[in-house]
Amino acid sequence: MNYSYTLKEVPYTTLTKIHDFIFDDEIALKYFEKKIRDNVGPNDYLTNVKGQMTSWRLFLKDPEFELFITEVFYPTIFKHKGVLMGHKEEEILIKDAWGNILKKGGNVERHHHRDSYYSTVIYFDNVAPLQTDIGTIETCRGKVITLDGFLHHWVNPISEERINLVLDNFLSKDLYLQMKETFLGENIPWFLKKGTVDNEAKDIAWFSHCIYNEFKPDSNLFTLFPEFIEKLNIGSIIQIRLNLSFKTSKNFKTVWHTDYNYKNNKTAIFYFNTDTTGTIFKIKDKEKLIKAKENRIVIFDGNVKHCAYLNNKSDKRVVINFNYYEKN
Repeated sequence: MNYSYTLKEVPYTTLTKIHDFIFDDEIALKYFEKKIRDNVGPNDYLTNVKGQMTSWRLFLKDPEFELFITEVFYPTIFKHKGVLMGHKEEEILIKDAWGNILKKGGNVERHHHRDSYYSTVIYFDNVAPLQTDIGTIETCRGKVITLDGFLHHWVNPISEERINLVLDNFLSKDLYLQMKETFLGENIPWFLKKGTVDNEAKDIAWFSHCIYNEFKPDSNLFTLFPEFIEKLNIGSIIQIRLNLSFKTSKNFKTVWHTDYNYKNNKTAIFYFNTDTTGTIFKIKDKEKLIKAKENRIVIFDGNVKHCAYLNNKSDKRVVINFNYYEKN
């Protein structure tokens, strides 16, 4: 007997929720990120992830991941967000836990996890917003997003290469306020400089206070920097310095430069002011402005060309400039 059938797609609506919180343990985030980078390969371009991918269960027995689940994820989800209402912690089973890396042009195809109650993602940057059937979710480093398993989601092709990592609220509040009061105060000895690191644009005047240079501290203020060193995962310091500049007569960009022509070093810029100045990065033929914002840090490879953006709106711009090597 022959049977015939028709397939009809019918739109439907149902109650769904999206929950998120920020996980700001930079040591744990760096550990997870490194483990992903070290273990991609088994599922590269073989799934709906059109990029590099680890094995499905890479993190299931990882002690650091288990600590995140029991000490951070469960308490936040159960006690504060009410996502898993009706379920007990001991009833929750994590089926898979994998990682992926998308490069320029990579994407994640539209899919769902209907065989699971929930799906959760930890993000390490803000390059690719998460698309869902009920809207777009902006991402950032440390953002943890939990969706209902039936909700379709995807990532559009990435149009840009990541050239930097922007972290807001980088320092603990008390330390940030202490450093801001100190470094924007009147008791810092500033030294006049002219030109940029590559000695161009000699008519540019700015001020500097060196914190660490030539393998040793160069200022008593270095005692304020342990939290920076830990969170940036610094293994070896090339230089740390404060930079001070003032309002210009017009909008102005310094010359394109790199701080040091070394191999595999990192550069970071920490901002004390929220204003319309910032740092412009250059990759290929594109320019990208990262605006200054208090307690924000931008981290990038030392070989990325950049320049300061100054204008006639901000009276004073103070930043900390780091050049260093990360721990292995």
